[in-house]
Order: sequence, then C-alpha cells, then structure tokens
Amino acid sequence: MSKVTTHEQELLTIIAGLQTHNAKLQTENAQMQKRLAELETQLAKLGKNSSTSSKPPSSDIVKPPKTLKANSNEKRKQGGQPGHPKHERPPFKSEEVDSITDYILDACPDCGGSLCSSDKAPKVIQQVEIIEKPVRIAEQKRLSLLV
Repeated sequence: MSKVTTHEQELLTIIAGLQTHNAKLQTENAQMQKRLAELETQLAKLGKNSSTSSKPPSSDIVKPPKTLKANSNEKRKQGGQPGHPKHERPPFKSEEVDSITDYILDACPDCGGSLCSSDKAPKVIQQVEIIEKPVRIAEQKRLSLLV
C-alpha cells in the first residue's frame, strides 16, 4: 500500500479545485458564445431594410422624412455666418498709410435733408492696393510755340 503524504494531498486538493474552476469557466464560455451568436443575429436583422436586402419596403421601420427647406436652392448669405467669431486684420498705423481722404457730406444722400454733427467716430476703411511696379513714371508734354 502506498501512503499519500501531506504534501501530495495538498497538491491533489489544488488540482481538484483547478479542475472544478476550469469546468465552471468552460460553462460560462459556452453561455457567452451562445449569447454572442444571438446578439450578432439581432444586429444583422436590425441592419437589414428594403435597400440592403430582398425585404419588401413595407417591412421597413417607418422613419419620418427629412425636412426640406422651403427653398432648397437657397444659399447662405455672403460673409460671416451668425454665431461665427470675427477674424479681422488689425488696422495699419497712421505712419504706414500713404494717403487719407476725408468724405464730408453736405446733405443726406437718401432724402437730401440737412445733416448734423455726431459724436461717433468716423467709419474708417483701409484698402491695400497691390501694384505691379513699385515706381510710377509720369510723362508730361508741352506743346512748343513758334516765336
């Protein structure tokens, strides 16, 4: 008769516990595989409609139609759209400006009525003109007189 030592008994107990745990994990794995197959089948059914399968259009889930604008050809207005932050170029310094033109109106351009002075600062528009040549050459002619 062979006698089982205490150490061997402990090892057999550990092996039996591992075998039990392994069987439990295999059962859980089988259940998860079955659930995965069910979910994949559900997902495949949900993705099918009359445009992606041979199902009739009447079997499609009814979705509300997309709302169309009153005028579908209508384009956005030119310039920045509402809610969009401004991106402006900082103004040039006065010493960088080549010429300044002041426009003073004598009368209202719409009705011709008189104007009064305002405390508001004038609206300033700075325009940059890119020219081909940085030098301008002017020619002047004088007719010679016979004396």
